[in-house]
Amino acid sequence: MSDFKSGQKVRLNDEDNIPYSPTNPLPVVQVESEGGAEIHDYNDSGDIAEDGTSDHDYTVTVGKELFLEKVLFAGSGAMKAELQVETAVASGVFDTIAVGFVQAGAKSDAIDLKRPVRVAAGIIVKVIKTNLDNDDQCLYSTIIGLER
Repeated sequence: MSDFKSGQKVRLNDEDNIPYSPTNPLPVVQVESEGGAEIHDYNDSGDIAEDGTSDHDYTVTVGKELFLEKVLFAGSGAMKAELQVETAVASGVFDTIAVGFVQAGAKSDAIDLKRPVRVAAGIIVKVIKTNLDNDDQCLYSTIIGLER
């Protein structure tokens, strides 16, 4: 890296190497403050039989909104984690957001959401954990986000 000296000019270019200008403006995104409560909702399921499932439910706090960022999941063998969000308060109907898998021997994985999913108060976030291994195993999950 070279030394920056007073009076030197810096030029910024876009991804196509075109200089930013009044006709090619630099994109700016306003970022909301990070205020709110960090959510790390952990769940561990006892011995789940082969092909058995266990649900991990988190209900968004009344008067808050959850910005769902990630789900961690783990098991001692192969497993599947399906991330779902309820379509309306107490509807019992869920949309699948993402599915992740752990192969035997890998132990853990994560569903990282490129952009946080906004979930309204009273809505349930569900992780359905399925044992894909040949033996009983404990399955683990953590729902991660920010409530404000």
